[in-house]
Parts: sequence; structure tokens; C-alpha cells
Amino acid sequence: MGMVEQNCGTPTTITRLRRTLHQDRLDWLNQLVTDLNSAGSRLIQEAQTRASRLESELNPFRLEVSSVHEENGRIREELEQVLSYASYMRQEVAETLDALNQFERGAESWRKWYDGVRSQT
Repeated sequence: MGMVEQNCGTPTTITRLRRTLHQDRLDWLNQLVTDLNSAGSRLIQEAQTRASRLESELNPFRLEVSSVHEENGRIREELEQVLSYASYMRQEVAETLDALNQFERGAESWRKWYDGVRSQT
């Protein structure tokens, strides 16, 4: 039985699936970062408003206002960490997608070169 020559430059189904998967992840992460930016600002503002209201309500009980501020600060830091991590993941996925696209362009270039060499022989 003779061997069937496979076109090595054509993107395989798996390569196309990977690119699609990474593009979907990038789209999802872009939306997540947008939503976190929007919701994060609103949540921080709400937390500050609630902290101010809580301070006035707790004043008769002589609880320390600083503990309310500390908790508000922790919440803000956690929101900022989530946003930072989502932004980092978005960048990682974008770089992976870019590498896949560069690989495909390189493979296409090599395929054209190889086809040209084959046609000359």
C-alpha cells in the first residue's frame, strides 16, 4: 500500500479548534474585565456608602470606626486583585492566540515554499 501524502501546511482541525477556543476565552475575558471594571467601581462606591452609614449606626455602640474602614479596604483590595488577575489572564490568552496565528502564517508560508519546490521537481 502506498503512503498518502498529508498537506503539512494546512491548519488541522485541532489547530483551528485551539484558535477558536482561545478566541472564545479572549472574548469572555474581555467581557469579564469590562464587567469587573464597571461593577467593581460601583461595588466600591456602595461599600464606601455602607461603611459611612455603618459608622454612624455603630457610633452609639462605640465600635471603632477604623475596623469598618479596614474591612472596606480589604474588600476593595480583593476586588482589585480579581480585576488584576482577570486582566493578566486576558493578556495571556491574547498572547497565546497571537502565537497560534503567527504559527499558522508561518506554516502557510512554508507550505507555499514546499509546494513551489515540489512543483519544480
